[in-house]
Formats: sequence, structure tokens, C-alpha cells
Amino acid sequence: MNLKLTAITSIFAIAATSIVNPGLAQETTKYKAGEFTITLGSDDSYQGCDSRNRCIKLQGSQSVRDDGYRGKLWFNGEYTYAVSWRENQEGNMRLNILKGDRRIFSSELVPIVDLKWITWCDVKGIQTGQLAVRFSPGGKSKAGLNNGNTVRVIREQGNWAYVEVEQGPNARVKGLQGWVNSSYLRCTQEPID
Repeated sequence: MNLKLTAITSIFAIAATSIVNPGLAQETTKYKAGEFTITLGSDDSYQGCDSRNRCIKLQGSQSVRDDGYRGKLWFNGEYTYAVSWRENQEGNMRLNILKGDRRIFSSELVPIVDLKWITWCDVKGIQTGQLAVRFSPGGKSKAGLNNGNTVRVIREQGNWAYVEVEQGPNARVKGLQGWVNSSYLRCTQEPID
């Protein structure tokens, strides 16, 4: 084994934690490593971008295996980019960047998950009457909502929200969709799977 590969495998033994669930690793291709965003492509590519969006992309890796650790190496002149993990264990992978035989960067790779959000709103602030559910923004009314109705926002357009009524004191409108004036909505967001 050459000196560079020996240095890299010793870094595996010192710095590598363990791999993300292998099924997840195949689905999740973007990671955070310190200030860097790392993309590991299914085509065996490596891309690393800094906080100013300056990127390097490398193709074709070399696989290594040593003393219970596995990894992939990408070479760019005197620089080596090494992603490593401990076999048969859960946890995160590590990124090590070497210049020659000297490690210049080491960080855990944390998967970036693109969360989807759902917006729930309560109807509030109606002093008299009801909040009109309309066919179009500012259009004809098809129903009314009371304070306390809960709606799910589907999309927004200016001061209008297209909603689906979920629950509340006016149960007859449950499931109804239409446009409402968003000034009367108090909303929260939550992530969904």
C-alpha cells in the first residue's frame, strides 16, 4: 500500500464514525460537512460547494477497505477527498480532505433532508358575520367560516389563501375548498414526511 493510501486508511481508523443506514445513503445524496455542501452522485461523482457556492466536481472514485472501515476516494492533483464509514454500523459518514499526506479538513457528513411543510390555520378575528369561502379571490361566496374553524392552506395569492376546511364549529363545511381573506387566518407550519 502506498504512503498516501496508508495515510488515508489511518484517517479512516481515527476519524471515521459509521455509515448512515445504507438504504438511506442511496436515497440521500446531499450532505452538510461544516460550511460545505457535499453531493455524492449515483454516477460515482463527488461535488463539494462552499458557502459562496464555489464548487468542485470530481468523477470516478476508488473504493478502499481497511480494518472494518470502507470508503471512497476522489483525486484532484495533490488533493484527495475521502468519504469513509465503519462497516455494519449505523451513524454518519466522514469527509476528510488531504493535501498530499496531510489532512486539511475533517467533518461528519450530515444528511440534508428536504422537508415538505404543511400550513394549518385557525380562523380568528371575525367581529361579525363569517369569513367568506369564495370561488375565486374576491369572487362570489359559496360558504362561511366561523372563528375556530381550522383550515389547511393549499396555495396563496397575495392576501388570499386557497384552503381546505379541516374542522371546527361549522362542521357542515368540512372538506370544502375555496379562497379566503388570509388576514383572518393565524397559521403555523409543521414538517410532513
